[in-house]
Amino acid sequence: MAKRNTKEIFFLLSPGASILDSWLPIIKELKEIDREVRIYLVVPNLNIFLQLISNNVLVDILYSLSDGVYIQSPSGKVWFQKNSIVERSGKQRRRLYYKNIIINKLIENPKTTVASLVSQFAKFIIDLKFYSLGAKKIKIEDFWIKANNRVLLYDIHVEEKQAISKLLKNFNFQKKYSICHGIDVGVNMSNKKLFLEKGCPINVLMYSFNEKEYYNDLFGKNDITLSVIGIPRHDDEYISFIKEYKKLDFADEKVMLLISRPSSEFLPYYRKKKAIEEIKQIAIDENFKILIKLHPKEFDSKIYESVLGKDTEGVLWEYTSLHVFQLAERVKFAMTFFSGVAIDLIKLGIPTLEYLNLRGLDDYDNKFSLRDGGVPVFSYRYWGLVAGIDSVDDLRNTVHCIMKNQYKLFDKVKYNYRVNFGSVMPNKLVAEKILNLSNV
Repeated sequence: MAKRNTKEIFFLLSPGASILDSWLPIIKELKEIDREVRIYLVVPNLNIFLQLISNNVLVDILYSLSDGVYIQSPSGKVWFQKNSIVERSGKQRRRLYYKNIIINKLIENPKTTVASLVSQFAKFIIDLKFYSLGAKKIKIEDFWIKANNRVLLYDIHVEEKQAISKLLKNFNFQKKYSICHGIDVGVNMSNKKLFLEKGCPINVLMYSFNEKEYYNDLFGKNDITLSVIGIPRHDDEYISFIKEYKKLDFADEKVMLLISRPSSEFLPYYRKKKAIEEIKQIAIDENFKILIKLHPKEFDSKIYESVLGKDTEGVLWEYTSLHVFQLAERVKFAMTFFSGVAIDLIKLGIPTLEYLNLRGLDDYDNKFSLRDGGVPVFSYRYWGLVAGIDSVDDLRNTVHCIMKNQYKLFDKVKYNYRVNFGSVMPNKLVAEKILNLSNV
């Protein structure tokens, strides 16, 4: 732990590893402005730990900037402290990763009660191994010592989770700063309220002015400050930093990028499978390779091997763990099943198609649904930030326009991006204000 007068900044990795994309540009600036500041990662559960095992540029940078990691055990009663998450070899961590997936499958589909009990016990042992790699067990009362220079970086939405709310009560923060883990523009509002206990002041850093009404509705009379800073990772210097972090050589080939996500209530497995089948046909007809970027929580990717063919991996398609900023020069256009990465791709000048069919899904196709031409949609399509794809004919026609450089809709998309996210505060200025504990 740092000296008493050293500023300590705790970064809560929740609800998932995607929060890295939101906060890492600011964390980088914090460390560059003040090398004495201490950055500690707080990892509240195993699933997030698994996501951090992946080998990508953001994880590498986070490791280089952090001064320690605090990991909560599966029981929630024990904490482990580590200097880094990467003290063991990648092969050891990857072996445990696959063992954990196998155990999870056994728990989900037990054939007997005995098998279920054995599987859960095995999972408990594997979990402990994950947490204890190169770590030392610490007493909770020693960890949560009083300090006057502690700041929390997180996503305020996680406070609605009872376990996280309980965890944060143990801290003594001077101030909290929040950036949402996903980019939205405040149109998917609900009637829920988030009531926070009185304590240290909270500053919510927003991507867009359009979020203000949403946050006011969410927090009511809670004592928070709202500030618009734009999208930190869209800072030109940061984009250049990511691109230059590791020089890559790409083959000269036509590539489409598919930003994937797990099957869900709004993306049922059968609809996702049909969409992949249609994307495959377009790729074959137009001689494209499909580059697939999995979601951090998407551990089971067999659907791609099943639909695209294991024997064509590396030829027709392949996975990538590279950041989209690193892929910009390789990709002609991108497709999503609904993802905030689409907003990043606008910044990079890459047309993005959203292939998502919500029709007939009662929770998403009703009188409260956002609509585009009568079709139920989510926020990115509603605000004209992606090209909506409703059928394989739509897909084919849009791809043809892109290939002929006649995709005029993209000019409107870029205009909508500037309207929603054009107000950008330099990351350095945001970091300076955090270090000074002033309102951003």
